[in-house]
Amino acid sequence: MTGAKIDGQQGQTNDSAPELSVRAASTILLHFERIAGRNRLEDVWRQYGFGLSLDYVRTLTNFISVSFAERLLEVFTLESGRFQFAREAGGLTSTPEATGFVYYMLKAVGTPKLCYQQTVKLSGAFNRVGSFKIERLTDTSLVLQYRSRVVEHQRHFCEMRMGQFASFPTIWGMPPAELTQTQCLVDGADCCRYEIAWNNPYPLWRQHFGVVGGACMGVALSLLIHEPLGWLTAVGCLIGSLTDTRREVTRKNLQLASQTEGMSRSWRDLRRQNEEIFRMNVELERRVADRTAELAEANDQLALGLSRQKELDRLKTQFFDNVSHELR
Repeated sequence: MTGAKIDGQQGQTNDSAPELSVRAASTILLHFERIAGRNRLEDVWRQYGFGLSLDYVRTLTNFISVSFAERLLEVFTLESGRFQFAREAGGLTSTPEATGFVYYMLKAVGTPKLCYQQTVKLSGAFNRVGSFKIERLTDTSLVLQYRSRVVEHQRHFCEMRMGQFASFPTIWGMPPAELTQTQCLVDGADCCRYEIAWNNPYPLWRQHFGVVGGACMGVALSLLIHEPLGWLTAVGCLIGSLTDTRREVTRKNLQLASQTEGMSRSWRDLRRQNEEIFRMNVELERRVADRTAELAEANDQLALGLSRQKELDRLKTQFFDNVSHELR
């Protein structure tokens, strides 16, 4: 098999070359199926004559070539009619449909920082042609490099990677990470470089404290009255959960208030700009009216001057006619 034609060049890499795990393609298919439906996905697959079957690409232990993955992104971006298809597909990485039970494990015991660390650490198992390097990592920010020994011909892969990295905090119900790309392999740089910033999920330590406190109280009272009081553990957990929930709601209300204030500032700026534009339009209309009046006055003066010139020409002609008559 031969690879797809990319940027006017025919790739010669086998479509099933051990370069990228089909996990890189699974979110592409999943996103297109969500948009257009399963039947449309199968129709497009037959229409473009991909060298590999859908079953092959859906088997997570298989591998594909970079050129094959690029062709998938190119075709499905075109067929979906969505300019941001690659980034949207990358965002599905942090969903239960794409990651399975790992999603729930991360949500229960992980953090965004741990998620980024493990993604970089395990990337070699899914990508055999590229490597990631962490330049700087904190609890809420990351500077990351990506290098590849296989040339990437399009920005689709960059967009997909950015969608993946931006989506990680959404596992914990947080907004997507803010991501900036400062350089790109496709543009001739030696690596793709990403600066990522996110918010940490609120720690639910009150719930755990409530469980431990309720259990200790239950044990202590059970020893005093010689009756099992295990239900106090559930009560402590409930109280701790309610406290955590209240704090989380308060925090989200503050975030919402901050966003609302930001929107209000933007609205005020837009209103001020509209007022400035209105004043500029009024001033422009005034100047146009003044200029129109000046032109009208100039036209009147020109017409008067033309009339006088015609009268002078008539008198001159009459004078010469009289002189000629007298001479004759």
